[in-house]
Amino acid sequence: MTTASSNNQLPSAGVQPPILTIANYPEWSASMRKNLEAQGLWEVVEARSIPRNSDNWRDKNNSALFTIRSSCDCLILSKIHDICSAKIVWDTLAKMYEMQMHGIYRVDAQQNVIRQVNLADLFKVNLAYLSTLNLGDLSTLSKPPSITVLSNATIWTFEIDRLQYGRMFLAVYKGDWIGLRDELESHGEALNAKVAPHGQLLIHIAARVAKDEITQELARLMARSDLEIQDSWGYTALTYAAFNGMIKTCKFLISLNDKLIYIQNINGYFEITRYVTLASQFSSLYLIIQIYEMKLTHAYALEILRFMLVENALTEAIKNGIVEFVVEIIKACPQRMNYSDMFGRNVIMAAIFYRQEKIYSLIYGLDSANNGWTSQIDFFGNNMLHLAGGLSPESQLANIPGAALQMQRELQWFKEVESLVPPYHKDLVNMEGEKPQQIFDNSHKQLMADGEKWMKECATSSTVVGALIITVMFATIFTVPSGSPLARDKPISSYQKPYLVFIISDSISLFASSNSVLMFLGILTSRYSQEDFLVSLPTKLIIGLSTLFFSIASMMVSFCATLVIVLDEQWHIVIPIVLLASIPVTLFIWLQFPLLVEIFKYTYGPGIFDKKMKQWY
Repeated sequence: MTTASSNNQLPSAGVQPPILTIANYPEWSASMRKNLEAQGLWEVVEARSIPRNSDNWRDKNNSALFTIRSSCDCLILSKIHDICSAKIVWDTLAKMYEMQMHGIYRVDAQQNVIRQVNLADLFKVNLAYLSTLNLGDLSTLSKPPSITVLSNATIWTFEIDRLQYGRMFLAVYKGDWIGLRDELESHGEALNAKVAPHGQLLIHIAARVAKDEITQELARLMARSDLEIQDSWGYTALTYAAFNGMIKTCKFLISLNDKLIYIQNINGYFEITRYVTLASQFSSLYLIIQIYEMKLTHAYALEILRFMLVENALTEAIKNGIVEFVVEIIKACPQRMNYSDMFGRNVIMAAIFYRQEKIYSLIYGLDSANNGWTSQIDFFGNNMLHLAGGLSPESQLANIPGAALQMQRELQWFKEVESLVPPYHKDLVNMEGEKPQQIFDNSHKQLMADGEKWMKECATSSTVVGALIITVMFATIFTVPSGSPLARDKPISSYQKPYLVFIISDSISLFASSNSVLMFLGILTSRYSQEDFLVSLPTKLIIGLSTLFFSIASMMVSFCATLVIVLDEQWHIVIPIVLLASIPVTLFIWLQFPLLVEIFKYTYGPGIFDKKMKQWY
């Protein structure tokens, strides 16, 4: 007797459950449980965790999932077809039944009329739909499912409607716009008919199952005002499109009727907030950042913030450094002052972790009565200084040129946080037994090595340039230019000004380049401790680069003066030569000067933290 079966076959069962509809969950669940137990699959449904033998567990999960899906009608299947866990599917179906028992599907009394239904034809519709999903060979099911009539439910009315619009349902689920269009030509009333049990139109169903083309085509056929029609939950087609991350469809619907973004559902939330609360569906937080870049000038911006689901939005706003969102969320929901993310980090701790200095600066705008953020500990025993000791996200470091300046920025963060935390926090250990300074040392070893290498390479190349300038300028100052008035026995008074410019600029270039070389030698011989990266090394680099640029500029002035003397003020020759000679020098300064500006800004600028922030809460 053969017991093995292919993975592509319908699993055998001792008890064949009925087809699940919204009306027969109790008897279906009991029968399905016996079916799964007979196959040895019930353990994946009731388990609370995945065992180590995950391959065997995955096979059982797939078999259980296949068995459950195979016994659901098309309406139920549409709600669970994207779920890949048998346990989650089972819990979802139980929750749907619980919602039904609490009146989610309640309708007016006049609709509670039992009407004649041809169950055999209805069952054929179900079979046709299930076969399109390749759910196995269901031809052995010889009789249609039984339907239990529930008081105050729409099941009978809905089954007739679904039979009437069955082909349209199939076309929507299959994404067959041509077939749906042909059906609508014969049944035009279906365009605005409530074809689902919760007052949903075809466009709602299409958006709910993420069919972009059909949703947009239906929207083109409908009147603009009809796009505002809501189902029993207060959802429009825009809501379902936002749920599924259908960015193009959302933008298209709003372009047809911009009033959609101001429609509230039954919970009082605006549709547009779905874009924010479901940000994981929208890459790069498309709409959050777009609103941010618009500077929140729209009159509804603050109202949106005050009505939206704030938890996910606050987390994403902190992560992306959108300080306006954070401030308005906390003002609208004061309890968000006690916000903690999934790791137990408050607003400031999260800002430190993501290195968002604008969010961190909010701490300077709090009075002492509201500032309890500095002493909080996360779930891993980390305080603010522990988080500052960790390495910045790669995306933040990438904005800073050079490993040495990146190390400087890390030290600035660590020192700033160290000045705010209670003194005893410096010696606290986390769950890994590490103090903040230990975390900083361990996580920044590689960055320190890279910073040292970067500094030495920069100093070495600049030293070579400075040494060459010293050599040339030292020799030139004692050499009378060939063809000069002295060499030609002409009176020096006739070339007094150009010669004076030559002597002064040559001397300045010599002294400046000498000072530059000394600074770069100081960088090469530095001990490269952590503290050196904060001020000492950047200062030496600033002085070295500044004097080097000044030396190069003086050298060019000296060169121009020499040309004037030698060529006897023949400007038509002097000017082109000077311009050509200036090209390589100008390129060198143009490439290196931005680095000098960045170093000066990071070292002696106003700083990255806004310590003068006005009180905002």
